[in-house]
Amino acid sequence: MPPPLDGTLATLAAVDAASDRTVRAGLLLPWANVAVETELARLGLRHTVFHHARLVPASRTTAIDASFWHGLREASAQALDSLSHIPLDAVMLACTSAGFTGGPPLPGGVRTAFDALVQALAATGTSRVVLVTPYRPTLLR
Repeated sequence: MPPPLDGTLATLAAVDAASDRTVRAGLLLPWANVAVETELARLGLRHTVFHHARLVPASRTTAIDASFWHGLREASAQALDSLSHIPLDAVMLACTSAGFTGGPPLPGGVRTAFDALVQALAATGTSRVVLVTPYRPTLLR
């Protein structure tokens, strides 16, 4: 049985349930991340299909630093190309850190969690944000 949903996940489930067609979403994932596929499958969405492509940085490391995050962004064009045969409705970078740390530009049309957050804050007229993070202060500079 899927876990109870709240907030964004409840919204996603409601949109999925109301859909009259299959929505295809491309997910660009860090090469060592196995959580995303597992967690999305548990949502039990019936009209949303996630197509995954791995982001393999040239360094082939998983260090949590700017070099790794920038390497993921550099790998995004090749990962996106591997999904080019699928008619996607949306493409998302499934790595929050690589999404907001800057670095090489992402291919056109690739959205990040940070893009969605900025859009939602602008739509609600939010003028002040408090951010809490599990990352060490040295990683936040």
